[in-house]
Amino acid sequence: MFWQTADTFLLDSLDLHPSAVLAAVRAVATRTGRNGPPRSATEIATLLRDRQCPGFGAALLLALS
Repeated sequence: MFWQTADTFLLDSLDLHPSAVLAAVRAVATRTGRNGPPRSATEIATLLRDRQCPGFGAALLLALS
């Protein structure tokens, strides 16, 4: 059985389908603020980098800039 971390899965997804991943993160950002603070795509990437998925968050920040 093959197992990978969420960080690895998301990094692979960003590498294989960058436009789809960026569109998904931007779509998530548009839905924030309903049950918590509103967040931009960059803020979401920073949260991911600092908390759950450091590699993906860092790569996402580069892709968003």
